[in-house]
Order: sequence, then C-alpha cells, then structure tokens
Amino acid sequence: MADEETRNPSSATGTAALRAGWSHRHRDVSGGWLRPTVFGAVDGLVTNTSLIAGLGGGRASPHIVILTGVAALVAGAFSMGTGEYISVTNQNELVHAEVALEQKMLTLFPMAEQEELAGYFREYGADAETAARMAAAVSKDPGTALRVHTREELGVDPSELPSPVLAGFASLLAFSFGALVRWSPGGWWWAGSPGGRYCTRACASSCWVGWPSR
Repeated sequence: MADEETRNPSSATGTAALRAGWSHRHRDVSGGWLRPTVFGAVDGLVTNTSLIAGLGGGRASPHIVILTGVAALVAGAFSMGTGEYISVTNQNELVHAEVALEQKMLTLFPMAEQEELAGYFREYGADAETAARMAAAVSKDPGTALRVHTREELGVDPSELPSPVLAGFASLLAFSFGALVRWSPGGWWWAGSPGGRYCTRACASSCWVGWPSR
C-alpha cells in the first residue's frame, strides 16, 4: 500500500504536466546542419549582392549581369558545399582519433581512468564514496565508460557526430537560396535599368548596415 501511495502522486503529477504542455523534446542544437545553413545563406546574400551591385554600378548589360550571376551562384554553392563537407569530415576524423586514444587509455590504465571518472562526479557535487561507486558502475561497461569519458574530456558524443553529407548539402542549398534572393531583382528584367540599379544599391546598403549585427 505504501508503494502504491508513493507511485500515484508521481503518476498524477506526470499526467497533469503533460496536460499543461510539458515536453522534454528538444531541437537539434549540435550545429550539424544549422551552422552551415546560416553561413551559406549569409555568404550567398553578401557575395552575390556585392557582385551584382558592382556590375550595376559599371552599367553592364543585362546579359552580362545574368551570366555572371548564374556563374557566381553555381561556383559559390559548390564551393561552400564541398568546403563544408571536407571540414566536417576532417573534424569527425579528429574526434575518432581522440576517441581511439581514449579507448587505448581505458584498456591500458583502467584504474587510473576510473579514478579520473570519479573526479568528474565529485566535481558535479557527489561525495567521494558515491562518486567512487558511480565510477565503478560506469566502468563495468567499456562502451558506457568510453562515452562518458569522451563527453567529459572532448565535449562530444562519438555516436552523435554531424553528418558531412548533410552539412554539405545544407550549405550548398542555403548559398543558392541566399544568392537567388539578392541576385534575382538585379539580374533579370531590371538588370541595367534605373530600377535595377537602384535595387542593387539598396541591397548592398542593407547588407552593409546589417553586417555588424551578424
């Protein structure tokens, strides 16, 4: 009866929290796709705005403006996508190398690594005895011990590394979208006209004014 009485309030509290909108789901904040998307979009906006503004200021023909805009969009998008893919791949390879080193240390010096783990738990507020028991329990499973050590020492989870392909595509698509947003008004039917030149100057000014806030 005592156990049932202690469980019922917990269940009721959980139900009430769910009805009130409680949720423990979080968005992905690891930066696997968000960072390259933001960088790609901003780069597409600034690069192509500056390019089209320069062509408009030089009174280039609409054909030249369109051709240059398309070439810059394609070159920039593939450059950003390839660079992001290589960058994330190299970052993941470095993480795997450090994880392999940590796994080697766990194999060669298990007691020293266990004491190191107990030190982390003491830093979180556990007393010495509790920290030692927690470290011993975690160290019984080599996989769990490796994950905890890499999280504490490297700040990453080796099982949740960003995808190079996703990062590359995100950067490529974001650059293309950013370039189209700024390039289209100055690169199509307004190119070379007073309205087109005014639009490109306004776009360049907006980028210049908004740059410090980025």
